[in-house]
Amino acid sequence: MRLLIVAAMAAIGISSIAEAKAPTSDDVFAYLQALNDALPKAMEARKSGDLQGLSRQSKQFTALAERGKVFGTSILEKPYGSCYATGVALQSWWQAQVQAVSAGNKAPVQDVARDAWNTFRDRQASCMKAAGIE
Repeated sequence: MRLLIVAAMAAIGISSIAEAKAPTSDDVFAYLQALNDALPKAMEARKSGDLQGLSRQSKQFTALAERGKVFGTSILEKPYGSCYATGVALQSWWQAQVQAVSAGNKAPVQDVARDAWNTFRDRQASCMKAAGIE
């Protein structure tokens, strides 16, 4: 557990627990921006179907979800648990995208991807509201 905390702290530039501070709305904004910035490259990789590109993006979404742990590890944690859940939801959406490519973009898999996207957008809105970013 301590290693996860240290890794999450390192992701936002904190080198020791003594330096740790409660996340701010600026931290939330930066995190949401990082999530949004990951989307264009992800869609490029999806369109090309390049397995290495898909793998790189999968690793990036995993790292982003991990980075979100600075906001908590449950959607129920206040004030920014929904921000952590936003990163997890985006990672789930990406996993659905990869599954869609693997399945030849069949409708049932596309439905899962659409549902995951809607969950991401809901969580993103909750996160923004919690941070006063609307």
